[in-house]
Amino acid sequence: MKAAIRTVTLRGVRLVLLMAASAVLAQSNENVENSAEAANTLTLDGLVTTHMGAGVSEAKVRIDLPDASPIDPPLAQTVTGRRGEVLIEIPRPKAQSLRYRVTAEGFAGAEGTLDISDPNEPPFLDVTLHGAASVWGRITTAGRNTPVSGAQVQMRNGGHRTTVQTGPDGRFRFDSAYAGPALITVTAPGFGTYREQVQIEDDDVKLHIELGPERPVELTLVTNTGRPAADVLVEAVTEPQQIFLMTRADANGKAKLSGVGIDCAGLNLRFNGESYLTMRGYEEHLPLPAKDDRAATATRPAPVEAEFTVTLASRVRGTVTDKQTGKPIRNVRVLAGREVRYDMPMDWSGPGGSYELLGVQPGDVTVTFQHEDYATAFAEIELQAGQTGTLDVALERGVAIGGTVVDDQGQPVDQVRVVADRWNGYETLGLRAITDRDGRFELPHVPPGNIEFTFVRPGYGKPLEIELTAGKTDHVIKLASVDVPRTADAPSDQAKLKVGEPVADLVMIATDGTTYRLSELRGKYVFLDCWASWCRPCIAEIPNVKALHEATKNRPDFVLIGISLDTDAKALKRACDEHGITWPQVVGPKSGAAEAFEELDGVGIPYTCLIGPDGKLEAQHLRGPGMVEEVRKALPSVKSGDAGR
Repeated sequence: MKAAIRTVTLRGVRLVLLMAASAVLAQSNENVENSAEAANTLTLDGLVTTHMGAGVSEAKVRIDLPDASPIDPPLAQTVTGRRGEVLIEIPRPKAQSLRYRVTAEGFAGAEGTLDISDPNEPPFLDVTLHGAASVWGRITTAGRNTPVSGAQVQMRNGGHRTTVQTGPDGRFRFDSAYAGPALITVTAPGFGTYREQVQIEDDDVKLHIELGPERPVELTLVTNTGRPAADVLVEAVTEPQQIFLMTRADANGKAKLSGVGIDCAGLNLRFNGESYLTMRGYEEHLPLPAKDDRAATATRPAPVEAEFTVTLASRVRGTVTDKQTGKPIRNVRVLAGREVRYDMPMDWSGPGGSYELLGVQPGDVTVTFQHEDYATAFAEIELQAGQTGTLDVALERGVAIGGTVVDDQGQPVDQVRVVADRWNGYETLGLRAITDRDGRFELPHVPPGNIEFTFVRPGYGKPLEIELTAGKTDHVIKLASVDVPRTADAPSDQAKLKVGEPVADLVMIATDGTTYRLSELRGKYVFLDCWASWCRPCIAEIPNVKALHEATKNRPDFVLIGISLDTDAKALKRACDEHGITWPQVVGPKSGAAEAFEELDGVGIPYTCLIGPDGKLEAQHLRGPGMVEEVRKALPSVKSGDAGR
């Protein structure tokens, strides 16, 4: 009986083994078949984008054999998806390469070769499309039709800035222009600067530009001590054209401003230099004589002369050392001022620990020294106008401070912005952190005592201000899970900027390399959207910002710029690709993004604001489905492309 049982068991095992072997053999055959099928199939994927990285949808993609004639049918063809993606599967040809051609309405076609010789290295179709339009024309003197030779013609279109020069016949030409708005600026010696916004709708745009004579403007700049103010940067914005002009004073304080047209009614001016106090806004105004029709054809209208006073600044220089070792400390951030401002005098200590602050306001000056491995230190110095003071500081290690941020259910809250600027009467402590996935934050080196913190997270009500004690790392901070959206009609009572106040001349560099300076955008409405890819309320606002972009994309007087607080540029790109964001984005430590956010709000995102043509704040905290309508109320009506149409 036992033998019978043993025999049956062995047969059963053998049967199971035979069945398993059969299954393995079947699976192996299937894998072989799949491998063979895969080896006989060629997968082509890729992406078709503009030069700014935005996907081009519905672009036609054609694949041909290398020796195919134009009349041969294509090997394969398709159209790109919503984000410009391409996916084609074809039987693998015997050729070692393939030809591709990509066409799309409003773009010049792109052609190239794909290497398919390596079966283990699938080809990727990476195509950037450029504009297809030509913008050309002739520049002449007003009323005379005489060609202007050597004029500099600049076109800003599709994120590009291109400059050409007119020939002896006054002609110029731009190729590869993108459909949409293009800003044409013309400068030539002896003529007023000309600027025109044109809408490129056809493949061929012809312009005839007439230049009027310039009105010479001769400025004399003196210091508050009565001496000539040398090496002053002079910036001007014309009225009503809002054209940005710039020059520099010589050693005698003389500055000639070129390009002022005879139809200019006035100039808004500001003066800056490393020896002078920073002039943030265009605080000086120079009215100009009314336009004289007889001067329209004059070769040289009478010059306008004016004198302005600039205030001498002070300087602070010194050395930063370790208090314990006496060794110099490099990369210390040194700031002058009593409150955090994006344009406060700043320097970084060098290898020898030395620093120098320029453009410091005379009087009692607070200097702040910040380094991640030391406690922030403060020092005071009294300076006279034009004086250079010496201030040496020794830094010491601080104590840690930290804790956990939780919601009203006791659950940790990540991505909370932690800000601490106030300590012991000082407003420039400069501590920043973001809570991790466990709601934790910790700052290893802070000065002793109590520090005033602000905790803010979109979706958790108003910013929470609380005082924490240095030396403790087990603080528990509770945020209420109540989303109280702020709108233009109900702005935060803690807003840094109030509607009607001038906005600082922010400088922002977008991911495509374009530099946006608010002073150069005078005459336009500028909408700034401060956000981050990790901010859920910000993501929820994207459809509203997209609707605004769609409603205003054809307006020549409107600019929409995203200011991202992301620390990972790749995360931002993924978010832009995923959500179809095509407007310019500013991100990164050298882009001006953080400085712009600090100047505008500095507390919570999403934050949006609308800046008017005069550089003043029109509205802020615009959110929700009514965003387009709120912006439309502020904009003048236009014939086409009106916001909210």
